[in-house]
Amino acid sequence: MAETNQSDATIKQGVDVLIRTNKRFVSKIQPNLATPSVKDLEHIILSHAIATTITNFKNGRDGQPLNVVSTNGNATIANNANIVTNTGANKLLTANLIYRFHYLKATGKWHEDA
Repeated sequence: MAETNQSDATIKQGVDVLIRTNKRFVSKIQPNLATPSVKDLEHIILSHAIATTITNFKNGRDGQPLNVVSTNGNATIANNANIVTNTGANKLLTANLIYRFHYLKATGKWHEDA
């Protein structure tokens, strides 16, 4: 019954009321993967053992925000047909900084915040 991005909670105020609330998920992405799935995720942690270029975040939804953190200097975000960085160029991620993207269905791309 419950979907992966929702949970059920009951509030007691004389009457039991079932409320569905969205969760914000955090996930550590599989190392060295160039096209990770970000379905139902808002925060991802990249921890690559070798230099890896992310070329797409798969399974994004219209308007979905995505915060990306790298634990080291081994991740690069490609500026390409799937991802638009705020510099217009490939971006080597600095360890422990947060990079914020949004998926826009109208463009079919992830756009980094300016």
